[in-house]
Amino acid sequence: MGSQKSDKERESSHSSFARLITTSRDISPYLGLGLQLAASILVFLFLGRWVDGKLGTEPVFMIIGAFIGAAGGMISFIRTVLKHDERLKREKQHKD
Repeated sequence: MGSQKSDKERESSHSSFARLITTSRDISPYLGLGLQLAASILVFLFLGRWVDGKLGTEPVFMIIGAFIGAAGGMISFIRTVLKHDERLKREKQHKD
């Protein structure tokens, strides 16, 4: 009898699992944003470095590329956050 879980323990366990799933779903859109931002900066930085090598204008296009990558990454970051926030608001309205 001691090895069997009571109904209260099972309900608590199920509730904890449901909260974990909900939390995972809420944070999942943000998990790749840091990597995406870093990747966009690096891609444009190296693209600018390549252009500088072809034109002999070091480090002009490398710096411009880094700024373009940072701006693009931040725009993507902000769009993702706003889109997720809007989705959460719609879900909350549907629940009410």
